[in-house]
Amino acid sequence: ATARDIFSAAGALTGSVRFTYDAAGKVLTMSDGAGSSAGDVQTTQYSYDAMGRLVSVTDTEANTTRYTYSKASNLTQIEYPDRNKKLKSYDQMGRVIQETDPLGQIETYFYDPNSNVTKSIDRKGNAHTFTYNAVNLLTASETTDERIAFSYDAAGRRLSMQDGTGTTNYTYEPSTGWLTQVKYPDQRTLQYAYDPQGKRTKMTDPFGVVTNYQYDVQNRITAVGTEPADWDAAYQYKKNGLLSTTQAKNGVQAAFTYEGVNLTRLTQAKSGTAVQSFSYNYDLHANQTSKVENGVTQSFSYDALNRIATSSEYNENYSYDNRGNRLTLESDKPITPVDTSYTYDNRNRLNAVQLDGSSHVNYKYNGDNLLTERIENGITTRYYYDGDQMIAEGTVTNGVAAHKASYLRGSQLVARVDATGSKAYYVHNGHGDVVELRDANGNVINQYAYDLWGNPTTVLQGVDNPFLYSGEYWDESVKLQYLRARWYDPSMGRFINEDTYEGDITNPLSLNLYTYVHNNPLTYIDPTGHWCESANGKWAHPGACNDSTSTYSDDMYHDGDHYRYDGVEPPPAVYYYPIEDRFVRWVAGDNEAYSIASVSTQKEMRTQLFKNATSELGLDYFVNGFLFGASLASGTAELNLLRAGGLALRSGSLSSAAARAWYLEQELLIASRIDSTLKLEQQAFQAFKFRNQIRSQARNLMSDRTLAESLAKTDPNLSWEQVVQKQIKKGYTGDDIWRAIIESSQRSRKSVNDKFGL
Repeated sequence: ATARDIFSAAGALTGSVRFTYDAAGKVLTMSDGAGSSAGDVQTTQYSYDAMGRLVSVTDTEANTTRYTYSKASNLTQIEYPDRNKKLKSYDQMGRVIQETDPLGQIETYFYDPNSNVTKSIDRKGNAHTFTYNAVNLLTASETTDERIAFSYDAAGRRLSMQDGTGTTNYTYEPSTGWLTQVKYPDQRTLQYAYDPQGKRTKMTDPFGVVTNYQYDVQNRITAVGTEPADWDAAYQYKKNGLLSTTQAKNGVQAAFTYEGVNLTRLTQAKSGTAVQSFSYNYDLHANQTSKVENGVTQSFSYDALNRIATSSEYNENYSYDNRGNRLTLESDKPITPVDTSYTYDNRNRLNAVQLDGSSHVNYKYNGDNLLTERIENGITTRYYYDGDQMIAEGTVTNGVAAHKASYLRGSQLVARVDATGSKAYYVHNGHGDVVELRDANGNVINQYAYDLWGNPTTVLQGVDNPFLYSGEYWDESVKLQYLRARWYDPSMGRFINEDTYEGDITNPLSLNLYTYVHNNPLTYIDPTGHWCESANGKWAHPGACNDSTSTYSDDMYHDGDHYRYDGVEPPPAVYYYPIEDRFVRWVAGDNEAYSIASVSTQKEMRTQLFKNATSELGLDYFVNGFLFGASLASGTAELNLLRAGGLALRSGSLSSAAARAWYLEQELLIASRIDSTLKLEQQAFQAFKFRNQIRSQARNLMSDRTLAESLAKTDPNLSWEQVVQKQIKKGYTGDDIWRAIIESSQRSRKSVNDKFGL
């Protein structure tokens, strides 16, 4: 595809991107905002070496990031625009064994024969050891201050987790393998129930508060509440899947209006009268240029990298260095410095904050690195989770947690339920910030306002509430926001510790491990603490928060060969449907994307699959918001990025056909991963290990766990000795044995591919 234009229902251009390619089909330039004035077009340039590896990215401000590789195509050096460098060293298996940061500080890694990391030593010299079982599942993770242990059943499902908080146990439905109960260390339980299709229908939290769920035929949540016949929140959607209205039990209704994918108006009304009104305007880069909230207007401008440059609120002006760090801020907003010290454990988790040398706050986490307890002035609050979403909290006395509040969640926070059963309903703005809590009759209890970075500017509370900016946990005492992987300080617009996700080399702004949402907080949020998500709820490419391709989502592509966001069939002459978009829908399990395509398009899609169309820059299309799975309660995308910056899909998130397609795509990469400088036997061993790894990963991705477990038993990964003997039995001798192993590692069985229509 050379162009991508997005139009509103009225025909207005709301987004435009142009691409140029080299003879090998690799992207050379991407120009964002191509339909705007020449001075507003943002062009990113990519260059490659003779082997097709990305060697430089130059942004529209002429900042260049350069990459160097080993003969085995392992990334060995990143040179940033400021000339600082990060170095990586690898062993003969292509595994990272050492990383050196720009300050010369070294982190090292050690592996077992199955390529599992067994030990890491961080830049401070702290050791972290890992232990695995016979099927390579992590059984223990140990630092000097804590040991975390896991146990599993025969299907690889977690049965227990032991950590500094105690032991958490997990129970599953025998015939389906669905999680039915989580028992926490304090013996309180979280319970789940499902319909025959595996959709969650009911959740009972540790204090007995029940959340029921209802879905439409497209498996979208249409209602949630404590009583199925009297829902606390109901949802309606537009034809393109965007949220149209929400109806709260207390009579407050929210109505959403869009131009393309951009939310332009949100009205919260009760009995037909608006109680909250928000409107938003955008440029062709999807940057929010102005907003009107309850009659108060604010305007914003951006630099060429889509970073906030000016804000009319407090008359602010920002500047940045070539790495994306904030250099200057001119503002009318008064600053009150507070002497604060932070302490971290050996897993780099914030465990203590001391304010002005007096007030002290401590934190505890479980083995999943989720905040489980907060202690201040002798008062301990304990937190409980559904996945990584906080759903309840209790005040702890003599080790026993008394119910403080439970939280109902649908597409967003719905209601707070206290120990008496009294409910307070959440009201959000278009960014997802909590702006009010209202009681069962629709009367205001709490009110909030924020600056663009999330600093609370108004806090009026009738009931205690920990969820504020972007609907996330806020610690008022320490003025930090908890975003799971780490804590965010909105007073600086930065995280207080380094990200463990190292970014995407195609987008250098993602390589800054401290900045918050690439300095564009009006458009994006960061619920994981690792990468951006568009505030409208559509998953963003983790490395592309700062361009207009970051909000594309699979449920936005409709109407045959064209796409549009209002569900209306557009004129064929002005809309583009890149073949890549149809391709990823097909790979992600949307069989109709393939079946309704023309014969020539189907042929091109098959060709793409076997030519590794999703490698390197093509991966942008593969991860730009396409949903490979959805959590049962919230519909959030099931994407997770590895520390190394590559794509990893969450366990059980793909259909069998999509998992097989993913396997084929990975299989095509084996040849490029083999170090040709090694002896032939060593090359064969590399190929053997790579194939076993991707076979195991592909089966782990399959949503049909029964089939996956059956394959693991009927067609298990062979040992090295078995593979060698297999080739000897075929009559191979000498180096021909190793050549045969290398060749077979890249050859799939046609019968299996035919079964899935590949």
